Amino acid sequence: MELSKLLKHWKWIKTTRTGKAGGGTAIVIRRYDNSEKVHYIREVISKVGKRNMCNIKPKKSQSIINQLASGHTRLNSHQAKVNPDHCKTSLCTACQVTDNIDHYLYHCPKFAEERDELYRKVDNTLLDYDIINISTVNLKLLCGEHEDICKAANRELANHFSKFVLTTYGQN
Repeated sequence: MELSKLLKHWKWIKTTRTGKAGGGTAIVIRRYDNSEKVHYIREVISKVGKRNMCNIKPKKSQSIINQLASGHTRLNSHQAKVNPDHCKTSLCTACQVTDNIDHYLYHCPKFAEERDELYRKVDNTLLDYDIINISTVNLKLLCGEHEDICKAANRELANHFSKFVLTTYGQN
């Protein structure tokens, strides 16, 4: 990191930790709003506050889901950017296409069985709660953060997704 960026970063950390009135919190929010990755998170989590997936056990799955929501993953496309010495390619080892979040969640043939099982569980949950207006499975739905679905159904969806990421994440 170049010196000017490092000093700005240190000043930001120092300001946020001082707790001075009107200083720290506003700076954190401004940095968050201006972050280039914030659109990934906002697609999944639109409301501030306690998230439905907060009760998911084990905590490891929460961490993985947060990585997927933020775009900061262990998938090759991200690792090739942040750690090019360690990860030489952004391609999926199973099918030689870009290994990104969409590929991992929706297309990689390596996880077809697990994904089919997840989709069956999602369909059953939506049917159990008489939810018929959802036609697309996306990260927001899988994370249990869909606004048009009751809290119980969202939690159930998040638990299904949690099991999927625990069995598949990091295997490609």
